[in-house]
Amino acid sequence: MTWGKRYKRGDFLRIDDRSGFRVLASKTRQEWTGRIVDEKLWESRQPQDFVKGVRDQQAVPQPRPRQQPAVFPGTQPSWFVYNDPNMGSSFIVENPFGPGPYGAPSFGGAYLEILRGNGIANTVFPIPPPPPPSDIPIITDAVFTVVLPITLPNQQIGTVFSTNVNSTAIWEILNGDTGNNFKITTDAFGFGILSINGTSVPVAGDYTFLIQVTNADALSDTGTVTVHVQPDTTPVVTDFIGSFTLPVLTVPTTLTTMFASNGPNTWHITNGNNLGYFSIDLNTGDLKIASAAIVEGTYMLTISATNSFPRTGFGTATITIEPEPPPPPPDDDDRLMASQYVPILG
Repeated sequence: MTWGKRYKRGDFLRIDDRSGFRVLASKTRQEWTGRIVDEKLWESRQPQDFVKGVRDQQAVPQPRPRQQPAVFPGTQPSWFVYNDPNMGSSFIVENPFGPGPYGAPSFGGAYLEILRGNGIANTVFPIPPPPPPSDIPIITDAVFTVVLPITLPNQQIGTVFSTNVNSTAIWEILNGDTGNNFKITTDAFGFGILSINGTSVPVAGDYTFLIQVTNADALSDTGTVTVHVQPDTTPVVTDFIGSFTLPVLTVPTTLTTMFASNGPNTWHITNGNNLGYFSIDLNTGDLKIASAAIVEGTYMLTISATNSFPRTGFGTATITIEPEPPPPPPDDDDRLMASQYVPILG
């Protein structure tokens, strides 16, 4: 499709730079970019192209030198004059902490003056601006429970959390760990990792100590950590050694009842019973012969007892199966009775 094909004397054809069609030259216009297009497709330049930026006036109008702190006489040292260098002005602030040069609060400005009744500011000292509340770390107090025995060096107990910390934070135990049984380190997120100090093992009891964290802004907070160390609840299994003689009694025959502390316990034979000659009651610990096919020999079984904590203890049961003894030799009466029988020969 083309536009403007009607003949016009002295006119000629052009290619529209936008559509690619042939258009009479009299029907074309040139855009600000230099393109020659059909007058129906011609676009004016965006008005915002002519906008020019205007610089902001950054100079302070009517600048003045920094004002010196004013002094207001009074009858009691209960007023402060606060000069804020950023605002360029002074404020009179009542002292909420009472008189005295070291009761001055930090209001975030540069100077605080304590005024006496003679109207002389006799103590002037700089006070750094207080950090915003969001920058101060806040420790969440924690309570942990550890059950003995502790078998791994540096065994981790738990994580102590704090706000506004990162991996550069420094954690410390300030007091309460008199036996040096614990330590606290920093993880990748800046939280405190409480763990056993090497191979040092605390005795059963409750431990409460004060900890401190300091973040990258040198701001600190303290908190309390309590560790309940519970006594060892692992069952202690009493080993058994017994000897029994073939033929095997009625199956199942109870050989013994296993015993372990810190019960009630759940019992299993964990090793030595590959042929299934023995069984143990899950709840009572009764050790039994489970197969009449048992043969003479010595069997060493590993017995486990697991309680509700859950902790598992192990013990052994050594069982010796003796062969059936030979029959006793006949006495004189037996031989006499045997001689009275005469074989009948056919």
